[in-house]
Amino acid sequence: ESLQYQFRLNSDDWARVQSNTINFSDLEPGKYYLSFRAKTKNSQWSKARSIHFNVSPAFWQTWWFTLLCAILSVVLIYWFVHYQLSIKNKESLLEKQKLLSDLKALKAQINPHFLFNSLNSIHSFILEKENDLAEEYLIKYSKLMRSILNHSEELTISLDDELSAIKIYVDLETLRLPNDFDFVIDVDESIDPFEQRVPSMVIQPLIENAIWHGILSIARWGVIRLLITSQEYKLIVTVEDNGAGMSEYVRKTNKPKGLQLIKERILILNNVKKGDASFEIKSNESGTSVRFSFPSEI
Repeated sequence: ESLQYQFRLNSDDWARVQSNTINFSDLEPGKYYLSFRAKTKNSQWSKARSIHFNVSPAFWQTWWFTLLCAILSVVLIYWFVHYQLSIKNKESLLEKQKLLSDLKALKAQINPHFLFNSLNSIHSFILEKENDLAEEYLIKYSKLMRSILNHSEELTISLDDELSAIKIYVDLETLRLPNDFDFVIDVDESIDPFEQRVPSMVIQPLIENAIWHGILSIARWGVIRLLITSQEYKLIVTVEDNGAGMSEYVRKTNKPKGLQLIKERILILNNVKKGDASFEIKSNESGTSVRFSFPSEI
C-alpha cells in the first residue's frame, strides 16, 4: 500500500499510476517501449525497468486488406459501369434497329407511288401501240428498279449511284410527260461523287416534286437544277425549279406527301447517325427551291 508507481510509453515524461496494473485499451498498431519504476514513501525512485512489445494490427488495418478492398472496389465499379453500358448499348441497338426499320418503311411508302405511275405509263404506251417507247421505257425502268433494289438495305449510298438513279428517273418522266423541261446537274468540283456518301432515296423525291408540282403547272419551258455543294463540313443539296411555286397551305401541311416523308427520314437519319441534317423550302410564283443539308461525313 505504501508503494507508488510511474511509467512512460514511448515518451520522456513519466506518468503516475495508483496501482501496479496499467491498461492500454486503444493503442494503435506499432512498436512500443515501456519503462516503469517504483518507490516507497520515503525512498528514491528505483532504477527503471523496461520492456518492448508490438501491437499487431487487426486484419482490417493491414495493407493487404486495404489493397484487397481497393481491388474489389475497382472490380465492382468496372462491373457496374460495364453492366450499365451493356444495357445502354442493347437499348441503343434496339433503337437503331427500330429506326432503320422505320427508314425502310418510309422508303417503301415512296417507291410504290413511282412504281404505280411507271406501270401505268407502260400500259399507255402499249395501248397506243408506241412499241419503241414502251421498250425504251421498260429498259430504263428495269435499270432503275435494279438500282433501287441494290440499295434498298443501305442507309447511305455513293453520290455517283444516287445521281445515276436520278438521271434514269428523269429520263423515264421525260418519256411519259407532256411538258418539256431541262434537267441540269451541277456538282461542286471539290466533291468526289464516288467517295461522297448521301442518304439513299432522298434526292429523287425532291426531283419528283419539282416535276409534278412545279413544271407540270406552267405553260413555259421548265428548268430543274440539282446543285450539290460543300460548305463547312456539310453537303448541301439544292433542287430549284421555275414552276408555279407551292402554296402556303402546301408548305405548312408538308404536302405533297413526299416532302413529309423526307422530313421524317431526316429525323431518323439524325437519330441513327447523330447528325444535324436539315431541310427547308422557299417558294413563290416564279419557282421553288428546296435545300437539304447533312454532314459530309455521314
